[in-house]
Amino acid sequence: MEEVLSNDEITSDDGFFLPHRSVLRSGNRACPLRVVFNGSRKTDLNISLNCVFSKGGVIQVILLSIMLRARQQAYFFSCDIRYMFRHIENNPEERLFQKLLWKQGLNEPHQICPNL
Repeated sequence: MEEVLSNDEITSDDGFFLPHRSVLRSGNRACPLRVVFNGSRKTDLNISLNCVFSKGGVIQVILLSIMLRARQQAYFFSCDIRYMFRHIENNPEERLFQKLLWKQGLNEPHQICPNL
């Protein structure tokens, strides 16, 4: 992410502020606060971010072959990719459609940045 400093970038109609909220999970000491993004929220033009974003291919067939191959090995490990979302680089053309508005503290001014 990078902070946007220009008023032209802030007021530009090219882009979308990605709605998000925080979820407090009392049972998780490692990560008690999680950010949840809502890409299905419709704009005043009745279009959501999910409707216009690039969609990936079908992975179910590939996933089945990976799982079958994994069962043939002596060792296998798995991981949780849910935490990887903010670490994947987005297409430069799509970055303006994932702008975030946030505040560092209650008395701090709002800041805007596109997701990189």
